[in-house]
Amino acid sequence: MAEQSAMYEIVNATIEGGQLTIAWGDGHHSSYYPLWLRHQCECNLCGTPIDAVRGIRLLDIPPNIEPELRDRNDVWIESP
Repeated sequence: MAEQSAMYEIVNATIEGGQLTIAWGDGHHSSYYPLWLRHQCECNLCGTPIDAVRGIRLLDIPPNIEPELRDRNDVWIESP
């Protein structure tokens, strides 16, 4: 099980070309658009982790949002 946990470990996170890019423990990389990330939020203001019902609609999210990397495990996305 320890190997599987290491596979999902965030090794590095950067913002490249307006996207959040994550380097994972197994060596692969993923890139995410800020609009998609913002819509996936399940915090108490945006939705709920209990049933994943979104409290925010895609059309309510400004198209010019930008990610801010606070540390490799904390990404903040807000409207300018």
